[in-house]
Amino acid sequence: MKKTEKRFRWLKLNENFFSRKEIDWLEDQENGQLNSIIYLKLCLITLNTNGVLVREIGSEFHAYSTEKLAAISKTTTQEMELALAYFLQAGLMEIDENGNCKLVGVEEMTGSETIWAKYKQNEKKKSNTSKGKMKK
Repeated sequence: MKKTEKRFRWLKLNENFFSRKEIDWLEDQENGQLNSIIYLKLCLITLNTNGVLVREIGSEFHAYSTEKLAAISKTTTQEMELALAYFLQAGLMEIDENGNCKLVGVEEMTGSETIWAKYKQNEKKKSNTSKGKMKK
C-alpha cells in the first residue's frame, strides 16, 4: 500500500445495498442485522486501505486481530469470528495474496476528494452565502 496525498473519504451505498443477494443472505443468518452493521463498520475502517483489513503502524501495515476488530465494532470475539466466516461464505470478503482479509467491493463504494478540494468547496459556499445576504 502506498501513501498518497491526504484525502477525505466516505462510503457510498447504493439504494439497493440491503437488497443485494449477499446482504440479504447475510441478514438471514444468525445475528443477521448485527452482521450487516459489522460489515459496514469494517468497510468504513478500510476506506484508506481499499478494503484490506490492515492498519498502519509506523511505516508498516499489520493485520487486525479478531479481538481488535471485535473491540472496534463493539461486539464479542465470537460474534466477529462468526461474521467474518459469513463474509467469506457470501463472497463479501476474500483472502488476498498476502494473507490479509479484503472486503470485496469497498473500492467501488469509496468516494473521495482531496482535503484542499473540500476546503475550496467550503470557501465557495461561504462566499456564495455572504453574496446572497448582501443582495437583500
